[in-house]
Amino acid sequence: MTTLEHNAQYLEHLWHNFQRSKRQAITARYFRWWRRHVWLHRLDRLRTLQQVQRRDRVLRVAVLRYIRTRQQRGFESLRRQVATFRASSVALRSLVLRQNQRNAVHKWRCIVRHEKLEEQVVAQAWVLLHRRAVKKLLGMLFRWRKLRLCKGLSQWQLHVDACRWW
Repeated sequence: MTTLEHNAQYLEHLWHNFQRSKRQAITARYFRWWRRHVWLHRLDRLRTLQQVQRRDRVLRVAVLRYIRTRQQRGFESLRRQVATFRASSVALRSLVLRQNQRNAVHKWRCIVRHEKLEEQVVAQAWVLLHRRAVKKLLGMLFRWRKLRLCKGLSQWQLHVDACRWW
């Protein structure tokens, strides 16, 4: 191989290398451009997504606040209606008064009955001298006391005991 041929071959080799590196540079440049483009596109999509999510969140909060205020106003108006109805309703007031009266009468009847039962047992215990019968009657008395025949009897008993001076 002559020097000229060798130089020609070497030049051809250099030319091929130059072409290849040029292609590679173009490819690399294109790849960098593409990568940057994709990155920007991704950023853009992320920004729009965040904007949409923020808008949705703001809307959701606004809707929830609106619903809550509507509910509160509805409840308030309902409460006002009920209050005005109760205030204006004479029949309801008289009904409540009558029921309270009935409750009081029932309570005092229970108290009187309880007192009578206690008096009767105490009298029978005084009359009977037999120890076992006395025990039995006193047991009945304590059992009745324990049962507390109606509400308020224990309180009433306290008041009665407080009134006694002997």
